[in-house]
Amino acid sequence: MAPQGEGDDVRIDVDALATELQSMMSSADSSESSHRNCIFRVPDTMLRQNPKAYTPNAFSIGPYHYDKPHLKAMQKIKLKYLRDFISRVTGSPETVLRKLSTIISEERDPVFSSSSVQQLLNHDLMLLENQIPWLVLDVLFSVINEPVPLHILVTEFFDNIFSISAGLIKRAVHRDSHEFKHILDLVRSLTVVARAEDPKKIWKWMSVWEPMPSASSLQEAGIKFKRARRATTILDITFKNGVLEIPPLHIHERTESLFRNLICYEQCLPHCEGVITAYAILMDNLINTAQDIELLCKSEVIDNWLDNKDAAEFFNRLYDDIGVREPYYCDLTQRVNKYCGYFWPRHRTALVRDYFKSPWALISVIVALILLILAFLQTWFTITK
Repeated sequence: MAPQGEGDDVRIDVDALATELQSMMSSADSSESSHRNCIFRVPDTMLRQNPKAYTPNAFSIGPYHYDKPHLKAMQKIKLKYLRDFISRVTGSPETVLRKLSTIISEERDPVFSSSSVQQLLNHDLMLLENQIPWLVLDVLFSVINEPVPLHILVTEFFDNIFSISAGLIKRAVHRDSHEFKHILDLVRSLTVVARAEDPKKIWKWMSVWEPMPSASSLQEAGIKFKRARRATTILDITFKNGVLEIPPLHIHERTESLFRNLICYEQCLPHCEGVITAYAILMDNLINTAQDIELLCKSEVIDNWLDNKDAAEFFNRLYDDIGVREPYYCDLTQRVNKYCGYFWPRHRTALVRDYFKSPWALISVIVALILLILAFLQTWFTITK
């Protein structure tokens, strides 16, 4: 399969190259028992909750969904981007194939070319079953002249995946491209850089999750919600002086799929800390009904593009059949529950809610207090005389 033309005009048989790549995929042994494996099949216990959350909409990147009929229509687009990629290759295409053959032999994982259609790939590249090893991406990236590191380019694509202020790129510049296992692992790794709590410290005095009341119940107990504007990740939830500060979260049609695949990855990967899982459980504690969603939206904690009821149901079913391995946020939930038991904050909130809803209500209460004081003074002077 020799290139045709001279100089910088590289022309090859793209169909033949795609066939050869697919042949290499088929011959690769993708045994899931390999200790180096980091691309898993979704367990049936998790798959049954929402199968669509783990299935590509348009692009099959890895081998698990390649034969799905609804994905066949995108093969021509994938070939187009393969042709564009080959045109940027430094050296012959045969060199790329030799490098990929070596990597596949070492990794025992399949490889397939991908495209960069933003709307569809934003969903499909976050699916656990649709990953390819980062090392393979690195080899492909190494044969083109691109000054920006691969992990920076990928992070720029997903920078606002959780919210407009997620800021993944700020942490990516301090990381090495070879640290990551695949794209889903990159997003998770950059999200959990600043962990909520140290599990070793928490285990000394608490070993079980202490559920928290819903946002509406917490508001009745005198707790206020505030958008955490200085948070470095969505995990940076803090509680101080009766104020629960939560980083903003953008909820849209792809959010459930994103969280489900991140949680599944944490559950499948050995020795992986379940930080995203703990976050999902905490948010489920806070959100039980559409009223809770509305309250958090007013506090600018959540930017919801779904119906409030649909958003609440999404959180309620997000971690069914999943256990918590590390007690993250246990210190926070204990302090919140302790605050809920205090007398004054709860009754102060009820007083404000029932008697100070408007300026006129406040004036009425003040006038009533003045009249009460005058009546008391009149009675006291009468008795003393």
